Amino acid sequence: MEIKEPGTEAIVVSALMEMMPKRLFLVSFYSESVATVKRLLPGTPAGLIYSEEIVDPVGLARSVQADLLLPRWDRVSHELVDEAHTAGLLVVPWLLTTEDDILEALRLGVDGFSSDDPCNARRYLDASVRQASPPGGA
Repeated sequence: MEIKEPGTEAIVVSALMEMMPKRLFLVSFYSESVATVKRLLPGTPAGLIYSEEIVDPVGLARSVQADLLLPRWDRVSHELVDEAHTAGLLVVPWLLTTEDDILEALRLGVDGFSSDDPCNARRYLDASVRQASPPGGA
């Protein structure tokens, strides 16, 4: 669930607590919203979404106790993924739409991604798994 506006965190958390889903990530473009969510629901994974260049996204994420980074796809690099993983953060970029982007994301070791065409993304992933599997399924 994305916190779209700073200052709405308590309302969102209150609504969620009534029907707390077992699997939930709270994310926001606003670092202060991520920090607030972590204070209100300390056991719930929270992530920092970003599209602009940030000098130290891993440091910023850690400073607000985020569990994951959600960078725009063109902000992802091997160095970012390695640094984030070393810091215990997941990396889930957005918005991957082409087979080349998805295969590159896999090569970089991202932990997931978002796509506006999940059916094609699934086909790309399935095809890449088939290509990587040895003949005979061994």
